[in-house]
Amino acid sequence: MVYARSDVKDKIRSTETAEVGVGVYEMGNKGAVGARIGFAGDNEETVPITFVSAHLAPKEEECERRNLDWQSICEALVFTRDDSNNSSTMPQNAEDAQPLLSRDAEHTSNDATNTLFSPLSHVFFAGDLNYRTSDTQPEPSAHKIWPHPTCDPSHPSYRDLWASDQLNRELRNKKTLHLLTEAPVTFPPTYKYSTAAKKSAAEGRPLPPGGNDEDSTWPWAKHRVPSWCDRILFLGASAGKAGGVEVQSYEALSVQPTSDHRPVVMTVTIPLKKPELAAGAKPPFSLRKDWAERRATARRYEVLVGIASYLALTWEGEAMLAATLVGILGGYMLFSG
Repeated sequence: MVYARSDVKDKIRSTETAEVGVGVYEMGNKGAVGARIGFAGDNEETVPITFVSAHLAPKEEECERRNLDWQSICEALVFTRDDSNNSSTMPQNAEDAQPLLSRDAEHTSNDATNTLFSPLSHVFFAGDLNYRTSDTQPEPSAHKIWPHPTCDPSHPSYRDLWASDQLNRELRNKKTLHLLTEAPVTFPPTYKYSTAAKKSAAEGRPLPPGGNDEDSTWPWAKHRVPSWCDRILFLGASAGKAGGVEVQSYEALSVQPTSDHRPVVMTVTIPLKKPELAAGAKPPFSLRKDWAERRATARRYEVLVGIASYLALTWEGEAMLAATLVGILGGYMLFSG
């Protein structure tokens, strides 16, 4: 969701939305959603600003899978116009009320050109990107040398973790998040906090102390290497002229009672003019020609998996299955007798 202050809301000229699933059958257990707003800038020029929230593949060893998720997002995240929100006089018919995915096959060629980097806009790409500080899961005793989350970021153990950050490595090697850049990270790892840490947050107490013995209550979950999974990147210096965004702050919030991640926030100043790419800079991937068909197929899989999950994993679904089975057996016994 994107919120606008009341004093700038009236400067929004248009809105577009997008979504894509990645991973297994592209069903959307992981993926990205996006919102693009057209903002009235200098001289009434409409300046596009794009926000994307993504959730990429988990686990330490799946770095390449995360890179492929990024590629899939670039190839199939298509923005479509949301006219129903921009005109109070537009009739609200049944078609307007349909969800985004139901109209995929009806997109025009103009719709299909609205991808992450086309047309060029100010882009903010955020979420649980899941890049870790290790390519393998930690050894059982590895947690004994991890720093406490309240340590100064210059702590040697933090420096060692940061030196192994997968996202920094993949950015340097131009394997992911092309054209995007990140402000300096000065906050501790945002994942994975223990149940004890979440309980402390729920009770309003400080993080539990760390220690080297097995009986101490450790703020980190012991089976995951502390990592900066939650990040915000933007179209900036790496794209040359596309910059102009000034970062005022970039930090992590406190541990949350309902999540093993710490959310991150960024405050920026955006120039009210369209960005430009430097000579030679270009989007990393082209739109996939069959994006609409693949998404429609993924939707069918999602419905089937959703129904199966409901029947197998909820008490209501299990009750329906049991009642159906009893009915079938009862009918069989009645008519076979």
